[in-house]
Amino acid sequence: MAKQESKIMLCHEFITKFLSQKLTNLYYIYGSDDYLKQKAAKTIIDRAISPDKREFDYISLYGNDMSVADTIDVISTKPFIAEHKVIFINKFDKLKTTDQQKIIEEFIKNNIDNILVIVSETFDSRLKLSKLILNNGRVVQCKSPYKPEDMIPWLNQEVRSSGKTLDYQAALLFVNKLDLNYNYATNELEKLVLYCKDSTKITVSDVQVCTGDSKINNIFDFIDNIGEKNERQSFLIMENLMNNNEAPIFIITMLTRFFCQMWRISYLQKQGHSDYIIISNHLSDIHSFFRKKYLNFARHYSLQHISEIFSLLLEADTEIKSTNLEDSLIIERMLFRLFRIKDNKKNGR
Repeated sequence: MAKQESKIMLCHEFITKFLSQKLTNLYYIYGSDDYLKQKAAKTIIDRAISPDKREFDYISLYGNDMSVADTIDVISTKPFIAEHKVIFINKFDKLKTTDQQKIIEEFIKNNIDNILVIVSETFDSRLKLSKLILNNGRVVQCKSPYKPEDMIPWLNQEVRSSGKTLDYQAALLFVNKLDLNYNYATNELEKLVLYCKDSTKITVSDVQVCTGDSKINNIFDFIDNIGEKNERQSFLIMENLMNNNEAPIFIITMLTRFFCQMWRISYLQKQGHSDYIIISNHLSDIHSFFRKKYLNFARHYSLQHISEIFSLLLEADTEIKSTNLEDSLIIERMLFRLFRIKDNKKNGR
């Protein structure tokens, strides 16, 4: 069973490795996410048969509208002009299990160099049919995302295919502003890529500027109010974020990024660099629209202050990952202590 289970690949892993692997004759794609299932199927079909040969050697069928006898005839016929005949069966689970087994058994028995791509909702590895598929083909699982971070492998693949790069913090910010839906995310990513058409790298600032979602605005409102040392408003927004199920690790990540920027600016200011030099030469990861504002934020925090804040963020991150305390309590306590740090600018700068 362990050997069989290892043959089941998650969609993102499968697509990453697919082009370097030899084509096999049987692919079984299943799961709850229709977008990923169609993407996996298209990836296979696009490689298996060129568009100019599909009129003759590509057949698309639906499980709820197909004859088993006709299907067996189709899968048993050699290709006309292409190297492989490709048969795509969607909604395979709409067939009776006995009919599914007949089709798979006939396809394997005939041993013709055709390619059968099947899309279904479920796959029960305990069944005889499933074991037959596992032993003779590749199985691809397409799960709907459960949390925003689950979408990052998909996002990285899509960004690479557009010829761009995306750092982890920008990716984390992007997926946290989305509904857990790949179709919606695809539309948002297209807008982001278009916005960054003159750059090969997508940054956090690009995501911040390009996306107008209220969830994004809330996290940046939160950051801005911390930058301004507006304690009351920071707590109100923090409560709103937690009530709307914002991931606490995401809040910690964004705060860590913000205070890394504050550290850099404070250090440069301490070294005697002018605002103009700092803005022009040292803040490429901050969108030009926000740089002056971040310079003003940095004046509220000494290097000593920021160092103590890093300790608070690390402590909160550890507690979230390793204790049973309520996440909201951990974030609230961290924020309360952040505003209580004594700011010793005389020694810190």
